[in-house]
Amino acid sequence: DEVIGVLSVQSYQPDRWPRADVGMLETIASQTAVAIRNAQLYDAATARLDTLASLQRASAQMVGRLDVATILDLTAREVLQLLAPDEVRIYLAETPHNRSSAGDHPPQLTFTLSRTQTGKSLTNVSPTPHSAVARVAAHATPVILDAQHPELLAEAAGELPNGMQPHLWVGYPIRRANQTYGVATLLYTRPHRFPTDQGPT
Repeated sequence: DEVIGVLSVQSYQPDRWPRADVGMLETIASQTAVAIRNAQLYDAATARLDTLASLQRASAQMVGRLDVATILDLTAREVLQLLAPDEVRIYLAETPHNRSSAGDHPPQLTFTLSRTQTGKSLTNVSPTPHSAVARVAAHATPVILDAQHPELLAEAAGELPNGMQPHLWVGYPIRRANQTYGVATLLYTRPHRFPTDQGPT
């Protein structure tokens, strides 16, 4: 059984309700729980459909485009809309990285673009061979840094303007099959929960 809330009914009169009324309240509470759960499932399904529609729209815009800069710009803007980070950065590898042949050695990454909710780019962070961005590219796996890793989080976020503080950093490999072409990073400067099923694919 799952508890999703509490129905509280009170009276100043002692023994106000007979057992039959208590049973009725239990029935009402149970029906309310079912209705709430159905509403949550509907909201989740609607959100998933909205996400799929956005992805289909982005894919349609990218079809036939050979301009890498335009494709990356469309990708960053869709991520801003879907996941609402404060900033999206994209780093591209000079050559596609294949971990099976290159091992854990990270590829040479170049900062390519930055897009923010405000339209102003935050401080550029050039990846070093031991940076979080490089680890994402080398291992071809996502990395999530939060307040439990303050030093790594600060290093990944870089110096932020106007006293802004990083709360969450997410790095995700841009890959196809065994080839990693770069890394996309998401930065949140406000508290944000990033569940594993919300990550970009």
